[in-house]
Amino acid sequence: MKKVLIVDDAVFQRHLIKEILQDQGLEFMEAASGEAALEKLKNFEFDLVLLDVTLPGKNGIETLTEIRKTHPSVKVIMVTAQSQKSIMMQAVKLGAEDYLIKPVRSDRLIFTVRKVLGLKEN
Repeated sequence: MKKVLIVDDAVFQRHLIKEILQDQGLEFMEAASGEAALEKLKNFEFDLVLLDVTLPGKNGIETLTEIRKTHPSVKVIMVTAQSQKSIMMQAVKLGAEDYLIKPVRSDRLIFTVRKVLGLKEN
């Protein structure tokens, strides 16, 4: 079973993502900040991190940079309410597999997560 870390400071957003992906055969953990996400990455193995750009403390771009240094094999999809191309391009240059703009459509989230994890169609 693939393990996904959902990183977002909004509890409802984390729960919404889990609800959308619940039938995809994934296991979930959550973090409310970049620092908490990095701590979880030290203690658990993940296949994918769904990472919000706007976080308290260490933002998503800073967290992505750390993830690439310490866990280069972990896949990262950035999730943002900001549709600024500069942020998206920076995330991709830093190694994010993809990015999604909030509010995320259910079908787009499922498709992107399955593609990045290399999961076959249901």
